[in-house]
Amino acid sequence: VVTAYHELAGGVVDYFCLPTRCGFRCTNNATQVDVQSFLLGSIITGSTSIRMPSLMQDYNHFFGVGGAPSWERNVWNNFKINIEIQSKKVIDADANRQIKFKAFDPAQFECSISV
Repeated sequence: VVTAYHELAGGVVDYFCLPTRCGFRCTNNATQVDVQSFLLGSIITGSTSIRMPSLMQDYNHFFGVGGAPSWERNVWNNFKINIEIQSKKVIDADANRQIKFKAFDPAQFECSISV
């Protein structure tokens, strides 16, 4: 759920690409953000918008290897089966929609870290 919501509400790159769109500081009668706010927004969006690995990968080199407990592999495999099922549900639901809604499709999700 956190991943799906972040995919929906966390995409803020479009807000910060121009100083006339959005920023971190509000001032009276301003038509654009100040230089410091614009640079801060640009740094945050630029450093967090790089492509990350897909969530729906097997990660055979990670789970249950290199000293990690073997049960991790089963947990990950079961999780992956469940998100593949969810992805199919989203794709099937989109087939009946006039406007596609891909934000909650696990096939679109990436792995990342909190900043």
